[in-house]
Amino acid sequence: MKKMIYFLSTAYPYVCVLVPCMLCQIYMVKKGRHGVRPAHLIWTYIFLIYISMVFSVTGSGSIWDFGAFGDLVRTDEINLIPFAGGVGFGQVMNAFMFMPFGFLVPFIWTERRSLLRVAATGACLSTAIELCQLFNRRVTDVEDVIMNTLGTIAGFAVWAALSRITGEKNREKQSTRTVALAHNEMEIYLVLALLGRFLLYNWRVLLQWY
Repeated sequence: MKKMIYFLSTAYPYVCVLVPCMLCQIYMVKKGRHGVRPAHLIWTYIFLIYISMVFSVTGSGSIWDFGAFGDLVRTDEINLIPFAGGVGFGQVMNAFMFMPFGFLVPFIWTERRSLLRVAATGACLSTAIELCQLFNRRVTDVEDVIMNTLGTIAGFAVWAALSRITGEKNREKQSTRTVALAHNEMEIYLVLALLGRFLLYNWRVLLQWY
């Protein structure tokens, strides 16, 4: 029984993110005019699992946190002055955490191979996470947005370097393996993942299980 509870509590945050994306994916497949590439699906779910892990590590808040910690928004837990205390280990790790994002987006979605667009998407995702943290006990910090964006740029640079090493021919082969189900597929997944985490994840349910 304890093992089952542990499994459910571990899977719960991922289910909140994956299920909305999976339902949308089924809809896109039915409405689409081309077949589903297995490689694309595999990399898509790797991406979504990674996003779920980011939500868990950052402690992204949810609607269930509204008013649970006193005031709805606590100004003492908001930092808008970047790097007042210098750059420490935590800030560096925030950059490393978003490097896979900067790598996976151009690798999976060939039409998103723009540094500016990928960096802007990473910044928007980080900002959304920080805004969700307004409602729980995590600090909403502009430093995190900056470091997450830098990590996204670094991840894109790694992809660009490896892409240059492997050559244009391999990039074309990759493009044929990862055909998107919709023009804005990546953005759709990110919005649904955020909404799934924000609306469906209630950590108090986990306490009841234990």
